[in-house]
Formats: sequence, C-alpha cells, structure tokens
Amino acid sequence: MRYKELKKQAKQPDKYMFYGKEEYFVDDFLKFLKERLNPSFAEFNFISVEQDKTSYLETLAKIESVPMMDTEKIIYFPNFVTGQNAKNSWSKKEMEEFVVITQNLAENTWLVLKMAGEDRRNNISRSLEEVCQVCKMDHLNEAELSSYIKNYFKKKKLHVEESLVAKYSSMCGYIGKNQEKTLYDINGDLEKLTAFLMQNNKISDEDLDKLIGDNKEADIFQLVDFALQGDRKKALQLYQKLSGKDNSTKTVLSVFSLLSSNLSIYIKALYFLDKGYNQATIAKELGIHAFRVKKALELKRYYTKQQALKKLELLNELDYKFKTGALPMFVLGELILYQIGEKG
Repeated sequence: MRYKELKKQAKQPDKYMFYGKEEYFVDDFLKFLKERLNPSFAEFNFISVEQDKTSYLETLAKIESVPMMDTEKIIYFPNFVTGQNAKNSWSKKEMEEFVVITQNLAENTWLVLKMAGEDRRNNISRSLEEVCQVCKMDHLNEAELSSYIKNYFKKKKLHVEESLVAKYSSMCGYIGKNQEKTLYDINGDLEKLTAFLMQNNKISDEDLDKLIGDNKEADIFQLVDFALQGDRKKALQLYQKLSGKDNSTKTVLSVFSLLSSNLSIYIKALYFLDKGYNQATIAKELGIHAFRVKKALELKRYYTKQQALKKLELLNELDYKFKTGALPMFVLGELILYQIGEKG
C-alpha cells in the first residue's frame, strides 16, 4: 500500500509494517498518530521498544499495559528483526507467539513495526504481513514528488509557478535510480525556498540555482540537452569540466540515466500522441510531470521515433559492455556522448 492511502485509512488502532529506505514516511506516520494522544500523557503512551535490548517478556508487558489517562497508546519498534541474529534476542517460539499477539492486539493499541533491512521471505515476516497493513517506503516517483512539493507550499500558503516545481524536481537529485537523496533533503531545500519566497515573493531560475547550492545537476541537464541536440563539442566540453571537479563515476551514471530516461519518455510520448492523447493526459499515463513530456517532445526537432529507438539501443549496448567488463568507466562517459551526439 502507498503511504498516502495508508495514512488516509488510519482511523482507528491497527497494526503496521514499514519497509524501505524513505524513513520520512514512518516518522510522519508516528507524528500523525501522536497527535491523537492526550498531550499531557503522550510521553507515557508512546512506547518505543528496542528489540535487541528488550526481552520478549518485557515487550509483552508493554504491549499489554493499559493506556495512561487516555483511550489509546502506540507501540513502536524502530528496527524490528524477524530472523534469528545478534539484533534479535527473542527465540523462534517467542517470535511465533508475537505473531499471534499481533493478530489479537487490543483495540486501544497502535502497533508500528519499522522493519530491519533483511529478507522478507521468512515465515515470521510472511505471517506478520498477513495480519498487518504493509507500507513500502519507496522513493516518490516524479509525479508524486511534484505533488509533494506543491502541497508543501500550499500548507505554507505560498504560491509557486508550475515551472519552478518542474525545474526543482528535475535538478534536486532525488529522481533516478542512482540518487541517494531522501525527502529529508528535499524538505531542507524547500525550507530555503520558503524563506526566500517570504521575503521576495518570486524565485527566478538563477535564484533557484543559488539557493539549492551545488548546481551540478543543472549542468548535467544542460550537458544531456547538448548531446541529444547533436552538439557533441559542447557536450564533451561540459562533461570534462564536470568530471574534473567531482566524482567522474557519479557524473557518468547521472548522464547515462538521464539520456535513457529522456529518450524513453520521448518514444512513449510519441506512441500516446499517435493515439490522440494530449500532453497532460500523456503525463498522467506515464506518472511524470507535464513539463517532462513537453521537454521530451522537443526532441521531435532532432529525432524520428526510429532514430530515438536506435539511440536507446545504443545506450543499452554500452551499458551491457560496461557491466560485463568490456568497457571501463573512464572510457564510457566520453563514448556515450560521442556516439549519442552523432547526428542521425
């Protein structure tokens, strides 16, 4: 279940399992639950259990305790382990009993398990999933990130242009397989933008570049534009500048990912255009911001559908050669730009 849906449905105490790296979701959910508690006794009715330091019997006592001066309590496991290892002092029998207790949890208790990064295929995990609401804490996709940013500013009662949301989404370093930023990083950026907006009412592209710090991401987008437009010389010059100032491996992976993404969106957008869809509907079908569709369709000036497919196949071939060791990383970056930047 996606987090937004899970939170919307949380009307009365239930059992929850959270998996994944985007920890903002479980923290936000706990904040949401705490707001239901009597503020005067919230510290007594929010109970955090560290499984590696708390025996099964102690845990059982906490779960079965009565809420203090309130109708509900929260039991939270910040790193719940189902396998038998050093982080779990409970026996197999105790783990099995815990599943039964979870299934028959008192109606006044919210149980939140933030699962450790372990194999979900063991019997205990599967049994718990059958009795709990399960939320996978994945990165937001592009459309979800755009919606998240808009809602953030809406809560602050600030108006932002669609173009600002789209540009920030594309250059913030959150979207993409190789990105390591989380929503906590995004919130830090949005706080800077909020402070600026409260004083200046509007943010220009130049302001945005300065406010979010390192504008290397923006340079990478410019580099990819040069390559796809056939300006191989400018693309290679900018690549050499970027790989010289920072980790060239990260630069190559970012360029490769963005080139593949842009060509793929362009090809898919052409397919939907042929079926009579407009750009807004295409964006909805692809789960991305309308700005990305508009940007991708600008490639019509440079590529037919078949030419774009040929470029995408070329990227896949280079990726295969790199992953099989036939092509070293220091060669891959320039080779990608040299071949993609070749017109036709």
